[in-house]
Amino acid sequence: MILAVIPGCVILDLCLAVQAALNQRQCHLPLIFLTGHAAVHNAVDAMRAGAAEFLEKPFDNDDLQQSVAAATSAQALLRQARDTHTEVQLRLSKLAPREREVLTHIAKGLTNKEAARALGTSHRTVEIQRNRIMEKTQASSLAELVRMSLQKTTEPKRNA
Repeated sequence: MILAVIPGCVILDLCLAVQAALNQRQCHLPLIFLTGHAAVHNAVDAMRAGAAEFLEKPFDNDDLQQSVAAATSAQALLRQARDTHTEVQLRLSKLAPREREVLTHIAKGLTNKEAARALGTSHRTVEIQRNRIMEKTQASSLAELVRMSLQKTTEPKRNA
């Protein structure tokens, strides 16, 4: 079953409790707060907790439309980054433990011979394992493989 993801955002009057509940449930929709009577500390708290925008009433409809457009664009970029991260994790999970060791040395910039010495094996064995790594990860180049190995540790953040 393929689930279509429709871009969107949540627009609500200032209610930090709702924001906290959405964050706890890992809701990835951007939040735009509207309020007619906000204290500065409430706005700061809302933004620190991940609000995309904070508009005071009365607000201009164009400002709201721009805020929604910006929030949904940012959401789409974040979703794409998360999807890419998930795909990289899936590809890297296919590696055997020894292939992960070889990848670590490759990512450090070692040649096959240097990696072989560090691992106590032949450079031909490292070449074979490197080829398997390239196949399993579907990396088209060494640079892409290194990017993938670096990406495995950095998951996209909600408001990055």
